[in-house]
Amino acid sequence: MRDATVPPGRSAIFRAWRRGLLIAVGSIALVAAGLVAGRGRRADRKPARETPAVVTVAEAAMKREPDSRTETVAALKRGSEVAVIADRGAWIQVRSGGATGYVRTDEVERNEDREAREERAKKILSFPAVYGVVAEQTPVLLAPFPFAPRAGDLPKGTVIPIHAVDHAYFAYEDKANGVAFVASADVDLVPPDPKTPDIVPDSSVRLRRLETVDLSAQPTPFESPMPPPAPVADAAPAERPPVPPPELGEGSVEPAVLVSKVDPAYPEAAIRAQVEGSVVLDVGIDETGRVIDVQVTRGLPFGLSDAAAEAVRQWAYRPARGPAGPIPSRKSVRILFTLQGGR
Repeated sequence: MRDATVPPGRSAIFRAWRRGLLIAVGSIALVAAGLVAGRGRRADRKPARETPAVVTVAEAAMKREPDSRTETVAALKRGSEVAVIADRGAWIQVRSGGATGYVRTDEVERNEDREAREERAKKILSFPAVYGVVAEQTPVLLAPFPFAPRAGDLPKGTVIPIHAVDHAYFAYEDKANGVAFVASADVDLVPPDPKTPDIVPDSSVRLRRLETVDLSAQPTPFESPMPPPAPVADAAPAERPPVPPPELGEGSVEPAVLVSKVDPAYPEAAIRAQVEGSVVLDVGIDETGRVIDVQVTRGLPFGLSDAAAEAVRQWAYRPARGPAGPIPSRKSVRILFTLQGGR
């Protein structure tokens, strides 16, 4: 019989609250029992699925524990097949042959990741490329993120065709891996703007100016070849008397002076890639004024350094002079390559 002193609405609320409390307590008890029972069965768990992978570095040291200071179990060469057992952050547990141990995460690429990268490469490499020059030695990665599998290093000065930008990484065509990635901070783009990757040969791109600068004297500019001016009738060429060299005091040296030069050719590959910049050469001149040695001290890719050196080898100088007469000397020459587009 219902207590007449308890209103019907409050009685229903009380029963519902009590039922919910009992359900909550029962759920907590079941979870606790499951945790206690699970402790004894952890050793009997089914092992995680092993995934096949390949070593991507020249040599990976398999360690007994995930610590570089522990014993090396085996030395795995590039291309060695392993089975990945478990991830341990910066390390992964692998099995190779009859040995089990740990290698660095960035020394192995899983087969499924390689297949995904190869499929992605078909689209990436379909984009037109711009070119980049490696400014500092940089690691080659097989995915655009830190701790990605490594595949060696690119030395400073390497020229690479870049097909895409992925966050802080450039995707480029790599002969060994199809497509690979490098940190964008380590590569100088040519041209520097990745939004304008047009390097298709274009007849409207023409030579604007080549300029040679004798670093020990005033600049000696010269323009791209132009047709000679039409001769003026009845105009006789003016003859200039030779200017004798100044008298030199004891210990003084008169530097070599450029008297004739050959314009460098602008390589077609450099025009297509829109490469501009300076080539600096160290030039050796003998006592007759002939260039006998050319060394590149600061160069550019796509044949620009070779073009500059080849032209300077054909230059002629009035030789340097000391108190006793002509002497061998050296000069630094800078050749500036610039382009303009007629678009």
